[in-house]
Amino acid sequence: MFQLDWFILKKNRWLYLLYACIFVFIICKNFLFVWPITRSVEAMIIMIIEDLIPVVMLTAVVHVLYTISIHNKNMLSKKSQEYKSLFDNHPDTILYVGRCGHISSSNANIQSMTGFTPPEILSLSLQSIVSNANWDKVTKRFQLALNGVPQHFTCMINHKDGSCIDTKVTYVPSVVNGEIVGVYAILKNVTEVKRQKKEIDHLNRQNRLILNSVSEGIYGTNMEGKAIFWNSAAEQMTGWTAEEAIGQPIRHLLASPGKNIFSPMGENTFLDKTLMDGKVHHEKHTYFCHKDGSRFPVEYVSSPIFQEEGEQIGAVITFRDMTEQKRTEELLRKSDMLSAVGQLAAGVAHEIRNPLTSLKGFLQLIKPSTGKENYYMEIMQDELKRIEHIVDEFLFVAKPKVSQFELKSMSAIVSSTVDLLQPQARLNNVEIRTNLNSRLPLVYCNQHQMKQVFINIIKNAMEAMIDGGILHIETDYISALQMVRIRFNDEGCGIPPERIPKLAEPFYSTKEKGTGLGLMVTYKIIETHSGDIQFRSRPDRGTTVDILLPASRHEDENAEDEKNSTDMDHGNDKLKGDKESQDTAS
Repeated sequence: MFQLDWFILKKNRWLYLLYACIFVFIICKNFLFVWPITRSVEAMIIMIIEDLIPVVMLTAVVHVLYTISIHNKNMLSKKSQEYKSLFDNHPDTILYVGRCGHISSSNANIQSMTGFTPPEILSLSLQSIVSNANWDKVTKRFQLALNGVPQHFTCMINHKDGSCIDTKVTYVPSVVNGEIVGVYAILKNVTEVKRQKKEIDHLNRQNRLILNSVSEGIYGTNMEGKAIFWNSAAEQMTGWTAEEAIGQPIRHLLASPGKNIFSPMGENTFLDKTLMDGKVHHEKHTYFCHKDGSRFPVEYVSSPIFQEEGEQIGAVITFRDMTEQKRTEELLRKSDMLSAVGQLAAGVAHEIRNPLTSLKGFLQLIKPSTGKENYYMEIMQDELKRIEHIVDEFLFVAKPKVSQFELKSMSAIVSSTVDLLQPQARLNNVEIRTNLNSRLPLVYCNQHQMKQVFINIIKNAMEAMIDGGILHIETDYISALQMVRIRFNDEGCGIPPERIPKLAEPFYSTKEKGTGLGLMVTYKIIETHSGDIQFRSRPDRGTTVDILLPASRHEDENAEDEKNSTDMDHGNDKLKGDKESQDTAS
């Protein structure tokens, strides 16, 4: 038991020292107390023992201190070995640089990185292994590290063979007794990392060029449905730039406010299905929204994106704007319909025209000069004229006349047409206000056909203003398009938006007594003049009609010729005014 306790005490050396001193002191005191002092031999022994007490105590103290020093030395040796192992076996190159910039120690990795052996590197300074172009930066960072601030940066290190190494450097101050005595420089060769990064950047640039060169819109999403890439075609079609789109939910970008354009409420879109089942899905008939809120028809394919391990990380969507294709299909449909109508019109017109001519002739012969019968005869003649006009429109649709095109001023034609229709406008309580540009470029056109177009538009506007109103007509030149624009703006009842696309269809009319041929003829005339006609309307707010015609490149026509031509045309209009105003359909 004594030995065990003694062993335990030796483990705690300070406790051992205290107990040793107490033990020696107690034994000696007891010895002196037990033996009588009368015996001289014993007195001598006692004196000797009394002299030995300090020696024994000192010996015990020295033994304990020696044991402690041995233990501390072993501990320091162990720590030193641990730090040396970390220094020597670190995967990066480590240099110890003194305050003067001289390298005083290095691990073995210096040779594999720079070609210098550890003994060779110890004979060099920091400046000798740093590229001259980077020395100022290295020096500045070294001074900051000597001030106690760790540093992280990259620079070029010289290899023994003369080549340069891209290196990532970390400076760590070395502190001894509270004083910075040097700097540890940890060097990591990042040449291969930079090379791989350049290759990756090159591949990314190639991929972007490929994605941006295709005409189809392409965008990718992650599993949350947020955009992760967005090519140039997608930017042009949607109006959203890649910077604006990336990171945003696709539904926020391509869905109209308050409306899910991808699918009906409660159903999954093909994009959703691709993200859920990892399969390719094809949608032919849907709509995306432009940034400005307008919608356009698209066809798209959604395909999953997989990692090498087979894990799905998103989807890629390729889409095409089908606006032009649908417009072409619509034009083909209208062309086929017009062709059929033309064939029908030709047959109907020829079958009607002959008996119509006979009826008009006989009515003229039996027309009495006075009386009630004369009133009926006038009604019959008016109706026959209306039938004749419809037949003429049929014939125009079936077989348009070959027109003679001349350089004319649109402002002059509009002005003469307004003069012709002013009496009728006053009867309908309509005020026609014009703002005509007298310096417009001339237009190659058939004057009589263009006048027919303007009469149709103006009469439609007057009929739309049941209670009267103001009709604004203006002409101007759009230099960006090189087009002359004639704009009609009325204050009538307007046209519902869903009806506007049907205005050019035959037999479609918004008026009770309309034939649906007037605007079709108008569209056809503008088409033969390589122009365009556009309708914008809001119910109860009026309608705006824009007619765009290509301006002539012959700008050397002088104003005098234009004026003479206009005066002649105006005179002819006065002679034919009554007939045209009656015969032209609205």
